[in-house]
Amino acid sequence: MCLYADKENPLKGKRPIRFDKKGYATCWKVYEKKIKYGREITNSLCPPYQGGLSIKNGWIVSNRKSKKIDVEINEDRNGFSDFHICLGIHVYTTDISAEDFFGYHSVKRERYVVVPVRCHKSQLVAVSNMSSEAVFMKVFLKKADYDKALSK
Repeated sequence: MCLYADKENPLKGKRPIRFDKKGYATCWKVYEKKIKYGREITNSLCPPYQGGLSIKNGWIVSNRKSKKIDVEINEDRNGFSDFHICLGIHVYTTDISAEDFFGYHSVKRERYVVVPVRCHKSQLVAVSNMSSEAVFMKVFLKKADYDKALSK
């Protein structure tokens, strides 16, 4: 997933995120449900297209080295009028956009789940200038939401 952010104001985006007074917003993340085989069989959640990297509830930290949009450090790409942000935790800023993932990617619905995550404005890297998406350095997944996602 690659996010396109405006060069002039990468934090504004097409649909700016509305943070609460404490600086948090609820966004949505799509995870793939996988069964892990080992000493015991366990269910896990994995970011799509990440090669089996599984996540747990609590703070989920991205693979970006910094919030700074940078071609060398973070593998960001420099487009004509926008930045292409590849690394980081990509989230949807509306639940409807997250549900659109299934139609756009033509994946089997039963293998994926949409999970709400808490995002803080201090961790924001960029907001898309094309859709309801954003990239953060880290997000928080509540245990109740994690457990609910695994049980679906």
